[in-house]
Amino acid sequence: MTLIGLFERSPVIGALGALSIFLTACYSIFLYNRLMFGNYSAHLQPLLDLDRREFITLFTLLIPTVLFGIWPNLMLDSLHMASSNLIYELG
Repeated sequence: MTLIGLFERSPVIGALGALSIFLTACYSIFLYNRLMFGNYSAHLQPLLDLDRREFITLFTLLIPTVLFGIWPNLMLDSLHMASSNLIYELG
């Protein structure tokens, strides 16, 4: 949503912001592959798989992340009312 607003205000800066997000994602994937599948340092020990407790914790964090990513209005509607009341009281 931030990029959409930025594209409306300044398309050049919006394109640079989108490009920086894309390049950051590419570098993160490259770095992850290098750390997980390559043996570049003797100080890095191989990681074990997740146990049940860690999986449940990550899964419970994944559910609201996906839910708010698909339907952001579930959270934004309540924020809209609160921010509108605050602006009305201050103005």
